[in-house]
Amino acid sequence: MIKVQNIDEVMEVHSSFLTCIREEAMLTNVALLDKITGLLATCLDFCNKFSVSVPPSSDRYQPISAPTKNMVDFDKEFSYNLVEFLRGVSELVQCPHQPNKVINIINR
Repeated sequence: MIKVQNIDEVMEVHSSFLTCIREEAMLTNVALLDKITGLLATCLDFCNKFSVSVPPSSDRYQPISAPTKNMVDFDKEFSYNLVEFLRGVSELVQCPHQPNKVINIINR
């Protein structure tokens, strides 16, 4: 950034920086992003199923809503989404020009 001499060079450096950030955050791999989103959605559904609230007139916890899925359904959905995500990561490992991406995925 010290060597830039005009606004076009500043924009070029900035664009390069943003591209690097998008790639490191896995935002350029739509297939992998969809798979991790599905996995996280399953986790959120599971948490919402077992979330509780404290009614103002009671000291006891009460379920927010009636259960719609049982534990077996969550297990199947989570397992499916996890396997799909791991398949996507496995495909990424096989790309020789992206070894750091896999390390970044594992660290997250």
